[in-house]
Order: sequence, then structure tokens, then C-alpha cells
Amino acid sequence: MSTVNAINSGADYSQVQQKKKGGGGKAVASTFIPGLGQLCDGRTKTGLAYLGGVVGATLGNRMLASSLGKDIFKKAGEAAGEIKIGGGAKAKFAGAIALGLAATGIWIANIVDAYKGGKVKQQ
Repeated sequence: MSTVNAINSGADYSQVQQKKKGGGGKAVASTFIPGLGQLCDGRTKTGLAYLGGVVGATLGNRMLASSLGKDIFKKAGEAAGEIKIGGGAKAKFAGAIALGLAATGIWIANIVDAYKGGKVKQQ
């Protein structure tokens, strides 16, 4: 009888969304591979954006750090005394730190987004 009343009441149930499950599992997936949780949730563009952001920032960090290491060892070979880091090396060091922090921040945002993306509020 209550089903008949709900149908006859004219209530619009098409706007009610069910709560998705599995935000924790997607967050764990994104912990190991950035963007995987979003890909599992069907948000392909977001997942690929997170993956590209983390990979790009990490590669930039590694390239700057490698270049910085070569500069330091080259100067160490030239002068057996004190190792002095010049202005260019300081900029590389600062860039490497910034890119490392950016990669870490993007990765953390990716995990949080994967967790929250699996949960939809009921209206």
C-alpha cells in the first residue's frame, strides 16, 4: 500500500543518488600508482592528469638533481679544497626542492581525491 502511495504522490525520485562504496580501496590504489583510484572510479581525465602531474614533477626533480650532482662533482674535481656551490647550482637546488614538494603535494591530493571521489552525498 505504501508503494502505491509513493507512486501516486508524484514524488520525483530520479534526483536521489545512492552512496558509492569503495573510497578507501581507491585511495590505497592511488597511493601506489597516482591516478589509479580515479581511473577505477571512471574519472579517466582526472586520473591521467594526476598521473601526468606526478610523473612530470618527479622527472623534472630528478633531472635537476642529476645536473646539480654533476656540477658539484665537477667543481670538487677542479678544486681539491672546499666545494662551493655557484648561483646556477643554487637555482637548480631550489628548483629540485620545489619540484619534489610539488610531486609530493600532487600525490597527496590524488589520494584524497580518490577517497572522496568514491563517496557521493545523497541529495
